[in-house]
Amino acid sequence: MKKFPFNEDFAEAVGILCMDANDDAAKIGETKEVYFQSPVGGALSLVNFWIEKWRFQRGANFTNLAADIIFDLSTKNKFTDGNKRTALLTLLYFLKMSGFWIKEPESADYWDKLIEDVVEEFNQTKDTEKIKEKLRSKILDNLIVVDQKYEDITDGMQTDPNSEVITAEYVKNNMRLWQQEIKENEAIMNSLKRLASK
Repeated sequence: MKKFPFNEDFAEAVGILCMDANDDAAKIGETKEVYFQSPVGGALSLVNFWIEKWRFQRGANFTNLAADIIFDLSTKNKFTDGNKRTALLTLLYFLKMSGFWIKEPESADYWDKLIEDVVEEFNQTKDTEKIKEKLRSKILDNLIVVDQKYEDITDGMQTDPNSEVITAEYVKNNMRLWQQEIKENEAIMNSLKRLASK
């Protein structure tokens, strides 16, 4: 697992993931004419909020970060259109940035259902912490396979001392590769198309 420094450079790295995810979401399915009307400020303020929260959160780890990303992007409507697609793509890019491999889900609708369940449960209960706790569990149980060169995430979520610190430059250098890997994953692309049609 890569190291999260929780500094301005890391904020820029996460911002790149989020904005590129929204750009990519616009290319999937039918979009509104007003798609992507200057959401940059709201989205980047959300990224800065995450960084500040994670910097001071005791025991902040990969699953906390991933759950915040999914929850906030899918429920806070930071973009004119494509919030659920953006949430899913940002999560997938975040997984790749962090050094994890994405596992093929057992059910074809796993990815879109993951996002839709968050939105539905939030609309019904507004219990943010309960929803995020479920997300953290799903992330550990279903979403990732760890490359053997990284430590086992079940061992207290410790980072490998020899792993790279995540920087904006690292993300810029690898973003196209991650985008291509997502495009080549039929299950993910079908989930994104289903999210676009709802």
